[in-house]
Amino acid sequence: MRSAVPVALLIALLFLGGCGSPRPEGETCKLVRAGGLPAFAGPIPVPRNRPPIQTLTEGRLFRVPGPNAAFVRNIVETLHTAMRARGSRSYKLLTITAGGEVGAYGAGVLAGWKYGNADRAPQFDMVTGVSTGALLAPLVFIGADATAKLVYTTATDEDVYRLRSPLELLTANSLVDTTPLQKKIHDTISDDIVARIAAESSKGRILAVQAVDLDLGDPIIFDLTAIAANKSHPCGEGVSPRDCIAAAMAASAAIPIGFSPVFIKGEMFVDGSVRNYVLTMHLINSILHHPEEASRKAVADRDFLLPVAGSPEPESYGLDLTLVANTDFEYGITCTGNGILHIAGRSGSLAANELAEGSFFRSLTEVESQPGNKAKFTFADPAMTGCQLPQVSSGGFEGFDTKYMRCLYQQGCLMAFRGDPIWHFNPQDMPSPTVRPFPRAVISRPAGPDAPAICRTEA
Repeated sequence: MRSAVPVALLIALLFLGGCGSPRPEGETCKLVRAGGLPAFAGPIPVPRNRPPIQTLTEGRLFRVPGPNAAFVRNIVETLHTAMRARGSRSYKLLTITAGGEVGAYGAGVLAGWKYGNADRAPQFDMVTGVSTGALLAPLVFIGADATAKLVYTTATDEDVYRLRSPLELLTANSLVDTTPLQKKIHDTISDDIVARIAAESSKGRILAVQAVDLDLGDPIIFDLTAIAANKSHPCGEGVSPRDCIAAAMAASAAIPIGFSPVFIKGEMFVDGSVRNYVLTMHLINSILHHPEEASRKAVADRDFLLPVAGSPEPESYGLDLTLVANTDFEYGITCTGNGILHIAGRSGSLAANELAEGSFFRSLTEVESQPGNKAKFTFADPAMTGCQLPQVSSGGFEGFDTKYMRCLYQQGCLMAFRGDPIWHFNPQDMPSPTVRPFPRAVISRPAGPDAPAICRTEA
């Protein structure tokens, strides 16, 4: 079994109360304690006696949380300026998903795709990320390929977390201390990188990551380009753009229970994949198809409703989605330890696997159901990469396997560089999770003499 916190410690927490330390309180907590509730709590009622609908999605609405209004306004502004100036009706979006250490595959693919043939790697109008995708997205956005390679081929457990002592666990809000990860994020997002992100904002490009406000239960989008350009201050007026961007990235990657939540203006944020492994796709899709309606409704930072689908406006835009799924769709067979931590760890990994599959399939089908849209995706298919973890844990807290990550990065990079058939265009191509009763060891294939240096990970 890989790194795990002793089960006895968790049991001790149950007996001793384990309520954790007092937390900062943002507006949501204050409202709840005052006896009020956020607007639009619960499902949105369907209007009675509405006219017959033509499709299952016609007339359906979804709620946009108030904190996401600034993101909506920024998209509409770029549509009115940069997109109109370019004369294109196709909006190119790259979304990089959650997936932990499998993020090495995404880093490799995006590097190899770029270096293999510039014509095959488009300039994306928007780059988004969730969890590990949120750590990679800023580097991809500004073309910091060498930094992305370094992060995803050298990361160790010590770079990400520190196991807590038994005394700490009595009042802790997570199993491990992620101060090392937060420091690494802050060191990576230098003032120079913030300036480069801000420069892309002036071109009408957008970089965004998603975290979940645990009190509201909503996915909240942090527009990193607007933060870098000092157009948005979701962390508060006194917080520097660099510190705010680093906090948003850490929040998006804060795996609940394992990692500590991140507090931003007193609100408690956890990993964006708790709600969706892909940044809220139906929101972007709706804005592109109904930009004027979105502009009218997002005038203030309050909750509002947008249509799921319906007839597009005359000045609508088609979505051209590239989805990099950082998963191999495998969960393996194991002998789960008969302890709270082991059972919770194994159950959590199975639930995450199911959530990932559902998130990807829903996002892809929603995009392709709209006129003028198209989508493609890739995932870390073990049959193509040859990369496999040497063993399946019996549960507990999983660490990072550097050898596995280097294999994923190199093979993803090489396949994209060569133009191998890694892209899928039909959501039905997404496989059901594969169970391997006898996990194979990592297969390390040589890069070959013609491979670019960016793809090589051999020692």
